[in-house]
Amino acid sequence: MSSRRPRRLLLTLPDEVLEEIFLRLDALPDLARASAACATFRRLITARAFLRRLHSLHPRPLLGFFKREGPSCEFFPAAPPHSSSAAASAVARGAADLTFSFLPATPGGWRLRNIRRGLALLSTRDGGGGCFFPDVVVCDPLHRRYAQIPQIPDDLAAPIRRSGSLPKGFDYLLAPARREEEEEEEEDSSFKVVCRPRLTEECDITVFVFSSGAGIWRAATLGSSLATAISVTSRPRCVHRCVYWLTRFLDRLLILDTDEMELSMFDNFPPSTGFVLNHTTAAIAEAGEDRLGVFNLDVHNVNLLSRAIRGSADEQWRHDKTIPLLPGYSIWRFVNHADVDGYILLGGVLGSGLQSDPITDGLQYFSLDLKTFRLERLCPMTIYQARNSPTEDAIGTGVGQARPTHFYRLYFHVVVNGLSEQQPNDLPRPKGGRSSFGCEDLSDTMQDQLLLVPEVAVAGTAGIHSPPLDPIHSPPPVAGAAAGMACSLLLTILPEELVVEILIRLTDLADLARAASACKPLRRLITSRAFLARLHALHAKPLLGLLLLERDRCGFLPAATAVAAAVARASDFAFSFLPDHAAGWRLRDVRHGLALLSSSSSSSYLSPLGDRGFFPDVVVCDPMRRRHVRVPPIPDDLTAGVRRIAVEHFDYLLAPAGRDGSSFRVVCRPKLPKQCDVTVFVFSSGAAFWRAAVLDACAATEKLFLPQSVHGYVYWRTHSSGTLLMLDTRDMDFFFVNIQTNKCVIGEAEEVGRLAVFNTIVDVGVHKVEILSKAIRGGADEPWRHDRTIPLLPGYKWRAARMAEGYLLLHGIVGNNSWSTPGIQLQHFTLDLKTLKLESLCDSISRGRHHHPQFDLYRSFPPPLSLSSI
Repeated sequence: MSSRRPRRLLLTLPDEVLEEIFLRLDALPDLARASAACATFRRLITARAFLRRLHSLHPRPLLGFFKREGPSCEFFPAAPPHSSSAAASAVARGAADLTFSFLPATPGGWRLRNIRRGLALLSTRDGGGGCFFPDVVVCDPLHRRYAQIPQIPDDLAAPIRRSGSLPKGFDYLLAPARREEEEEEEEDSSFKVVCRPRLTEECDITVFVFSSGAGIWRAATLGSSLATAISVTSRPRCVHRCVYWLTRFLDRLLILDTDEMELSMFDNFPPSTGFVLNHTTAAIAEAGEDRLGVFNLDVHNVNLLSRAIRGSADEQWRHDKTIPLLPGYSIWRFVNHADVDGYILLGGVLGSGLQSDPITDGLQYFSLDLKTFRLERLCPMTIYQARNSPTEDAIGTGVGQARPTHFYRLYFHVVVNGLSEQQPNDLPRPKGGRSSFGCEDLSDTMQDQLLLVPEVAVAGTAGIHSPPLDPIHSPPPVAGAAAGMACSLLLTILPEELVVEILIRLTDLADLARAASACKPLRRLITSRAFLARLHALHAKPLLGLLLLERDRCGFLPAATAVAAAVARASDFAFSFLPDHAAGWRLRDVRHGLALLSSSSSSSYLSPLGDRGFFPDVVVCDPMRRRHVRVPPIPDDLTAGVRRIAVEHFDYLLAPAGRDGSSFRVVCRPKLPKQCDVTVFVFSSGAAFWRAAVLDACAATEKLFLPQSVHGYVYWRTHSSGTLLMLDTRDMDFFFVNIQTNKCVIGEAEEVGRLAVFNTIVDVGVHKVEILSKAIRGGADEPWRHDRTIPLLPGYKWRAARMAEGYLLLHGIVGNNSWSTPGIQLQHFTLDLKTLKLESLCDSISRGRHHHPQFDLYRSFPPPLSLSSI
């Protein structure tokens, strides 16, 4: 009973919580054992989304290499103290079929050509069934599955057949179709097979490339005149999805771009005068983004030089790094002249002098990680294994040492088939055995093997392009009292700080909201200010829609998202939760998910002096939480100068007081006659008191309108075109800023402390938004800086409406319709100033030229993920 209780406790947890627990297991063998524990754990751990996250956290281990001698090959596993030695030992003992015995029998047998990212490329020794080209397969030795590559079509192979020259052999290469990071992000494990028939020098050079994603062959040809001059003799290698061959005299590279199918020459090679390029002292590899690297050996170091693959002809080679070799070894040599899967293999002999003998002193193989530049001993070689024999790996010759020809680097799958992302369903299974083991029918043999390999590293995938797995439906969520028990058990098993780390990594905010509703302990953690502050720093605040104010009526236009639709259903944008008021409530402003409303007029709007009801009643409310707070009236000592004057109306504005949205400011300006001073009152929710600022009347202040908030300042447009009245709400002082025209939208620039002007212009028939900015506190003669011009979608007439919450709101109408035509559809778009992404938000119907509704952007985290300031 006691041994089963923890499993039952874990099974009561939600799937997303279990995934976060599994991802934090330091020892990957523990994760493999968990996948063997029960069907639920196996389903979670073998899911593509989980494996993609796991692979991003753990690098693919180097398990060993293949040494090829003639038609046969032998696998040499990494040996202690190499970090992958335990996993490599399990592979060597039979966890994977590295003899490829599961392939169908052929008269000439199969020949290993290349290994990359855990997949092996093999071909027959000659054309099968009378075919001109050999049969080719790509297989996964861990799953014991393979895929037959189709024959090259006759129309592509016709020039080879007509040349009258029989190929001396074929070059084959397995190349990635994408970068490894792109494959993991897009769940794509496609590959390319490169084939070059080795013809006589007077023939054209023709290269065929098969793409597993498209399922077709393509061809590229280099004319015979140039082909004769360069005489390609080396084996192909892959760098940044380009395939290259060294020429006979090792002075140029023939490069094939497998995306564009273009053959070109790479000159200015080797890197420097006196640089001796041979298979023992130099190796070619990837070096950064789209750069070709050459590693050169001197006595005690490896020097890395690089150059852009598509750089200019006169570009010089750049010295990037010098990597010191391990002391105590001599006669260092590169074993392969190119990298495979991010590693280069080197050989070193124990001893410090020229008298060191690899036969008596021992030859050691080392792996050099091209990302970390870590040099790690891979395994030793015996005198028998190091003997000379013919091989094709020598550069420019036909004879060389029988050395490792292929690295084997993949995600170890043997431990209960649990951690390989790609599990092809369309590949043939070997006869007389299973290619994968389920948790329910796990054999005793596999369990024993699991126990014998406690330190096995699980880190990557052997990827064959295949259709996605059939979806497996999750069990129904635990509800009611069981959910509360699960939460309690979770917090009992795990410390709170670990639970917080699990929750903060949930990528979907809806899942986090559901977790908060599961039980009180989780809700307490999720709704704490410290957690929400971290959450808001990781996730952008959702833009939920538009609040539409027309006269005294308010409506909500939700964005076309599930969250916005849920907010529209759950929130009260009619503000019916506010207390009844004789004069009714009027929406004034919206910011950070809060709404500012005032009574349409005070109970004694034209009352005698001294009546406290002189100013309207004001509330700030949260329509999603249905909460409100009443803003206290302005003290009499501050309003004494205003009460003696007949007030026409009031400007109200809601401004943020802090970056976290935990406090706010309410700005109130009575609209006084032209000859009166400008008086503005500011209430701070943090300090809970009002302050006042007064500016002497002048010609520029005769008419002020359209107040807005920018970077802690409030501005009003003035009657005189090209001038803004600014108020610093922190220091409560006024100043003026000159602008180019009043016919523009003004708001916050992306850069803090700068004011931005947004103009919609038409340039050669293309509608664009032009953004200009200047420092708010800059000098009077500071010019406006042109920041950028952003093209808008064609087919619309455009109008910029307002800037708020980091977005520019734009209205668009299709075709040649007029803005004043009633009944036409208005499309509302937002331009994100951070990403410059233009998106459709929602639409509405125009009611004609006499209706001018006010649109306010509504952007907020939905509860319980928002920091409530009321």
